[in-house]
Amino acid sequence: MKKIFPLFIFIILLISLVSAQYETIQGIEQSSMEYEDYKSCVDSCTSCELNCKSRLLEQAAEINQNENFCLQLIDQTRKMFCLDNIYRTKSITQKDISLCDKISVEDEKERCKINVILTKAIENENEAECNSLTETQIENCKSSFYQSMAFQKQDKSYCNKLNDVAKQNCLQQIEETTFETTEALTTTSTIDYKKIGMYAGIGMGAILFLILIIFLIRKISKPNKPKEVPLVVQQKPQPQTTNVNPTQQKV
Repeated sequence: MKKIFPLFIFIILLISLVSAQYETIQGIEQSSMEYEDYKSCVDSCTSCELNCKSRLLEQAAEINQNENFCLQLIDQTRKMFCLDNIYRTKSITQKDISLCDKISVEDEKERCKINVILTKAIENENEAECNSLTETQIENCKSSFYQSMAFQKQDKSYCNKLNDVAKQNCLQQIEETTFETTEALTTTSTIDYKKIGMYAGIGMGAILFLILIIFLIRKISKPNKPKEVPLVVQQKPQPQTTNVNPTQQKV
């Protein structure tokens, strides 16, 4: 029984390795982190290999902005969304309105065109760029242009070109932004002054400490002067004594 159990475990592992099939995907290196994530996804599921592959392709398409990854998707809905996302992003980055016509959803296609023209208008600071759109699109484009420029330049004159509701919202948001910016600058300035004072105090303390150390070192290293000894010691005169013979005291 003890010999059969390890063999049973080995057979299960072997079956699991054989059942996990990793497909070679065009444009993705097998040594890449993306492919490793794909393999982990396959290993963690029983019958979701196709979903793992689709996720890998969608991720690669978004990172590389390459339609070829989308075209490898089997699910048509996922393929459509994948391609639409790439066309939408490329149209803005390349400022190419013709890419919007490749989007499958009509509403998204029109919104894409407005965004491309709006990007050009803001970049050139010229609202006339919106005039190449349809009449309805022109109004939306210019409204977005005025709001963007008002926030970008903190200029209320752009808000005045909007209708009543949009105008009030624009002015209010600019005032709030200006207040927050001023408050942030004030706070930053206060913090800077505190830091300067702190560093100045630390510097003065260090200087005083250094002076004290130097004073102590000089005090310790200074040689002691020997006491002065007089060259001649004057002795007090001793009283003279006369030896008198006792026999001579009396005559």
